[in-house]
Amino acid sequence: MTGEYRQARLLVVLALVLLAGTAVYLIAHQRQQTWHAARQSVLNLALGLDSSITGLLEQSTSSLRRIGTAICAPPGCTPGPEQAIAVLRAVAPFDSVSSYLGLRTAGGVVLAVDQAGEPVARPDTLRAIARALRPAAAGLGLSPLLRLPAKSGHYLPITLSFQSPSDGPEVAFALVPVRRLLASTDSLRLLPDSFVSLVTTDGRVLVAYAPGRGSFISLGRHASPQSLARVGNRRSGVFLSVPSRSGFVGFARSSALPLYVSASVPVASLRREWLEQAAAPTAVLAIGILAVLMFAWQLQRALRRQAAYLAEQEYLAQHDALTGLRNRDGFMRELERAISAAPDDPLAVLLLDLNRFKEINDTLGHAAGDRVLEETGERLRERFGDSNACIARLGGDELAILVQGIEVAALESIGARLQQCLGRTTVRGGIELELTASIGAAVYPQDARTPSELLRCADIAMYAAKEELSAFCRYHEVMDHFTPEMLALQSELGKALREGAIGVAYQPKVRLADGELIGLEALARWTHPTMGPIAPSQFVPLADGTELVHPFVQYMLRAACGQVIEWGRRGHRVPVSVNISANNLLDRGFVDKVRAVLESFALEPALLELEVTEGAVIRYPDTMLKRLREIRALGVRLSLDDFGTGYASLAYLKQLPVHTLKIDRGFVTNLTGDAADQRIVRSSVQLAHSFGMTVVAEGVETAEAARELLSYGCEFAQGYYFGHPQSAADIEAQWLEPAGVSPAGARLAPRRSERA
Repeated sequence: MTGEYRQARLLVVLALVLLAGTAVYLIAHQRQQTWHAARQSVLNLALGLDSSITGLLEQSTSSLRRIGTAICAPPGCTPGPEQAIAVLRAVAPFDSVSSYLGLRTAGGVVLAVDQAGEPVARPDTLRAIARALRPAAAGLGLSPLLRLPAKSGHYLPITLSFQSPSDGPEVAFALVPVRRLLASTDSLRLLPDSFVSLVTTDGRVLVAYAPGRGSFISLGRHASPQSLARVGNRRSGVFLSVPSRSGFVGFARSSALPLYVSASVPVASLRREWLEQAAAPTAVLAIGILAVLMFAWQLQRALRRQAAYLAEQEYLAQHDALTGLRNRDGFMRELERAISAAPDDPLAVLLLDLNRFKEINDTLGHAAGDRVLEETGERLRERFGDSNACIARLGGDELAILVQGIEVAALESIGARLQQCLGRTTVRGGIELELTASIGAAVYPQDARTPSELLRCADIAMYAAKEELSAFCRYHEVMDHFTPEMLALQSELGKALREGAIGVAYQPKVRLADGELIGLEALARWTHPTMGPIAPSQFVPLADGTELVHPFVQYMLRAACGQVIEWGRRGHRVPVSVNISANNLLDRGFVDKVRAVLESFALEPALLELEVTEGAVIRYPDTMLKRLREIRALGVRLSLDDFGTGYASLAYLKQLPVHTLKIDRGFVTNLTGDAADQRIVRSSVQLAHSFGMTVVAEGVETAEAARELLSYGCEFAQGYYFGHPQSAADIEAQWLEPAGVSPAGARLAPRRSERA
């Protein structure tokens, strides 16, 4: 998780840097755009105003030239005031721009008419005009703004100086309303505090207009030399006024008059505009940065919670919730770590399985069983927790201990210490239980070199201890019947069953009195495609120890019943026995499966016999007794196989609903030379007869053994002396020939065909 935390922090810091960088860039970019827009705006405004003002003033200048022309014609004529007024009145109707047209004579007399051609008669108005006029030495000129008495607004005087033929220099003038000249600025969106100025080419500021306030200011001052120097002889342009805080100035020079039209915007206004425009993205980015910071804080909290949760889950994933010990996964990780850390050092795995734990659960309840496990875990932790050991509960009542740096000779003493740890345990209700365990041990690297193999070996040793009713057992190779090869063979056995590749051989059962065939035992035979014939002692336990036992027995039942039906069609009534397992009898549906096989072949039940070993029926006595009675109720015969090896009690034996008792071959092989075997066989025959059973002796290989059995009263026998397991065709040829029964004087000799 440390790497993930570091990566998350790096991503948050990167996000903050990107947001901050974006904010700085956007603000700087917005400033650049504002400044650029201001430069372009003032330049466009100056050019536009210049074009507009020049166009308007062309009418006024045209009127002045017409006045000058009229005054100077004809040559040598000097008009009087009446003639001058007449000239002005004649020109005025054609000038829609100028509010007043007038003439100042060489003698200083001011004559003027309004736009309607009416003479201006007010002396104060004429005096104000006279004071304002500052004609140029020659040609067109501009005078400062003036306000006329009893009139609103400002007027820009435009003058035209010319030489009268008789009286000397005279000045024609036109008064143009400034608001008319600058009317177009009112429709423009200009920044606050922006100014529009009219400046003569020699630097006189004629008028400054603030569109935002709608006011005209006639300053009567000159532009700074620096500003004039920046303008130079350029037709138009933009410059930053000095001082720089004054702002950007855009200018354009009139082509008709000695006039500059300028538009300026202060830096302070630009800054306010910039900040206003940058406020929104700045706020958004500030919110984004705040959100990232909040996210980072929440992420840190979430990561801490996740780290705590993962640590808890990691603990729970490797520890048992009930006892607090390591679980199977945690134990295997610790075992793998120990082997990887010191691959040459010995270590041991001890596996404990509590004895009679199922009885505790069934009798006292699972709460009592949990209490037993909790106390057992506490004791083991107290005893071995400080040592170089790892204690785990693998599941159920199965515990494991990993001991490092152990001597093999000390394993048994550790097992004894483990037994001492168990001792007495008090459970609910004040009941005291004496706990014991079956302990199996395996050592690395002698027994196995991988964690899973080491645990498997310890498990095999533990089950060996349980079977031997021993407290402790060390793993040895002779115990290990579970190899990868056997697992593969088990899989191939299942495939052989599905494909019908299991063969069936039949071993004769004969009557000892005359050697006559009384039945056959069906035995499975398997020829592996690559390994060749597989001994039944190898593959039958593979089926019996797994779920394959059910399809295996069903396969044998159907094969045997089908063969009995086939022989029946040929006139031979031959009973056949099939071996079944305790696992078959534990199957609640087994009786129904047997009934179904009988019905599918329409077989007489008496022709089928099921053989079950004595050891199998005493493992689960009540269940086995119930199932055997159900089978007998079908009419199927029952035989108790391997009698003498299972230690069945007489009280239980007398309840078994079996027809036949089969004496194990271990007591028959050395019958003629072993007095103990003779006593056991003789007693078994008498016991079976007392319970109403017939007796079959297995493993008869000599005539002497056959005679001995006959003398004990044993009715039937089977073994190599009478015949090996054979195919159905050989059985039919050697035993089911039409010759009938053997003669009375057969003296227990097998038929000639059997000797082969």
